[in-house]
Amino acid sequence: MNPKPTHKQKTKARKLANALTITRALLVIPILISLSTGNQFIGFLILVLASLSDLADGWLARFSGGGSSWGAQMDPLADKVLIAGIFLWFAKESVLPIWGVYLLIMREVFISCWRSDLPSGGPASNLGKLKTILQFSTIYLILWPSFLGNEELHQLFIQTALIFFWLSLFFAYFSAIHYLKRE
Repeated sequence: MNPKPTHKQKTKARKLANALTITRALLVIPILISLSTGNQFIGFLILVLASLSDLADGWLARFSGGGSSWGAQMDPLADKVLIAGIFLWFAKESVLPIWGVYLLIMREVFISCWRSDLPSGGPASNLGKLKTILQFSTIYLILWPSFLGNEELHQLFIQTALIFFWLSLFFAYFSAIHYLKRE
């Protein structure tokens, strides 16, 4: 049987979770540098690390006895910064439509501002989590086969990624309505 974590362990876990959240938002910079210099594989690997940090900070927050209001606001914001930066780069490269990316960013800014006024931080709903999974899947599908050198497979993945992108945009607005109805 595992002993219960001490207050000191919980505090350390919460600090590490917060550090991982901030780091995830900052990882957009080396990802974009990698993509801009033609190093899609390096960008892909950094994205994998960012995704793993999202899982780790959630686990650490639960280990520490639950997330804080700060964490509830910053965790989805870190995802938004990472995803928006990459989506804007994809739009610049004409992989994603810029108007769709802007619609998504407008929703994200609106919901982030709405969350900032809530004492709980407005934790993500299951619909919001689905939206984020679809967005990360979009990015993975666009990047993954690009460094394998198989253009036919790459095009198939991009077409699938576009479907995921449009679904994520739908769930972005659907979850926004759901958030506003909850309040």
